[in-house]
Amino acid sequence: MRIGLIGTGRVGATLAGHLVGVGHQVILANSRGPQSLASWLRVLGPLTSAETVNGAARAAELVILAAPWRERSALPSPSAVTGKVVVDVMNAEPEDDLGGRTSSAWTAERLPGARVVKAFNALYWEHLRDQAGRPDRRMIPLCGDDAAAKEAVAAIVTQLGFAPVDTGDLLTGSRLQEPGGELFQRDLTESAARSVLLPAA
Repeated sequence: MRIGLIGTGRVGATLAGHLVGVGHQVILANSRGPQSLASWLRVLGPLTSAETVNGAARAAELVILAAPWRERSALPSPSAVTGKVVVDVMNAEPEDDLGGRTSSAWTAERLPGARVVKAFNALYWEHLRDQAGRPDRRMIPLCGDDAAAKEAVAAIVTQLGFAPVDTGDLLTGSRLQEPGGELFQRDLTESAARSVLLPAA
């Protein structure tokens, strides 16, 4: 799959390494432009390339947003992701005023037409780096309003050596996965996560 990965901080770069490790082509992008990504291309190898934010989004079959939530210039234009699965890895900071909404609700509003799935936002980047493929697979919660989009993201989670756990629609699931939620930064197996979710089921 051609995956556009926007944001090359700790989480984004870690995801890129995992994705190329299982054979995906990764198109890197950030707000500073493709010239700033030369060192990452050398580290990550021939399955990676660099583009502008919109260029990466247009060329990709699936787009991952791993930039800081506040960095509006890191978001692709809505037309670049219309109809595409967009994985929202971003979390707002505690001091951000979301007006009672989740950060993913804001992302979905800014990208109408995208099939937004929240995933990979609920664990420390070191755990994302180090715990892939452990025997008792660590759960990765994901949520969204498009069932087929969630299935596509769940398949990637499984490929990377984690256990996907569907937490529901974008609003309900985001509240569980984002900072302050019951599944945020919880080191749980799939069965343990489901036992946490059971009372809300």
